[in-house]
Amino acid sequence: MLAKAMDNMLHNAKEIDRQNKPQSEQDHFESALDNLERTFQIHNIAFYELVRQVFVSCIERGVLMDKIYEFMNSYHERTMELLLMERRRSNERQNLVERYERMIDKLQFDKEDVRDQVRLLEFYSLFRCTI
Repeated sequence: MLAKAMDNMLHNAKEIDRQNKPQSEQDHFESALDNLERTFQIHNIAFYELVRQVFVSCIERGVLMDKIYEFMNSYHERTMELLLMERRRSNERQNLVERYERMIDKLQFDKEDVRDQVRLLEFYSLFRCTI
């Protein structure tokens, strides 16, 4: 019965994911993160219930499974923190790249402007020499 309940919850989570179509790369990342979190929570609920049921039958196994449960939760939380931190750093790097690209475009425009001015000055200097 527990396995069936978990399967139903996972099926519902997949339906939610199908309905939420990401539009951009950022949306895709957020959607994947939401899906991961939703799926983890479903497994977490099922595992906790399993721990509870085992604890009733055998305290020693229940205690061991509870320790594993606590480790998995803390590991998941830390992993999510690191993932979000890396995503922020990636966004910062992307913003920096875009800023540098804009600077390069401006510098290229300025370079062309200076070339035009040099050509104009050369033309005037040639014109003055012929007078």
